[in-house]
Amino acid sequence: LANINQFSDSCNHQHVDFRNTNAPLNVTEAVGALPSLDASGAYTAALYKDYLSRDASSDDRVWWGRQLATGSPRTIVSDAFGNSDEYRLIRIDAAYKNILGRVAEDGGRMFWLALMQSGSITTDDIETQLYASDEFYALHTRTDTGFAASLYKLLLHRNGSAGEYAFWANLVAQNGRSW
Repeated sequence: LANINQFSDSCNHQHVDFRNTNAPLNVTEAVGALPSLDASGAYTAALYKDYLSRDASSDDRVWWGRQLATGSPRTIVSDAFGNSDEYRLIRIDAAYKNILGRVAEDGGRMFWLALMQSGSITTDDIETQLYASDEFYALHTRTDTGFAASLYKLLLHRNGSAGEYAFWANLVAQNGRSW
């Protein structure tokens, strides 16, 4: 590390400059760091259960297991599950069922899925839009106070006070339900 230059700048802390050094990196190969195909297959099976609520086929276990056994980080593999269309549709369907109390229509599923695929929205954004929808409002008394009360019950799992309902109903009246 004697070849590495340290310098200060106007922000009054030290920086390390690795650009102008010819010091060797001394990189060694990791031994035994990669999981076995069996361990990777077990991890893959758990991802299928956790994300997709189903069993992985043997081909799925082998394919994902090989990705892990050959060095793909678990974060990359689990992100692939979380960003899969299958998982996204599960989340979209659950949002419709839990918020609107019904099955999502095919057009709505594909609309939200396309927005998720483009990176424009997340599942949380879909839920926010469904809570702010005219359909949800109609299901919960069609009043701002009823809307506020239903959010307390569904999201906070408790009743609010009359003052809390009035506070939020006033904000809804001023800003709309999706501000």
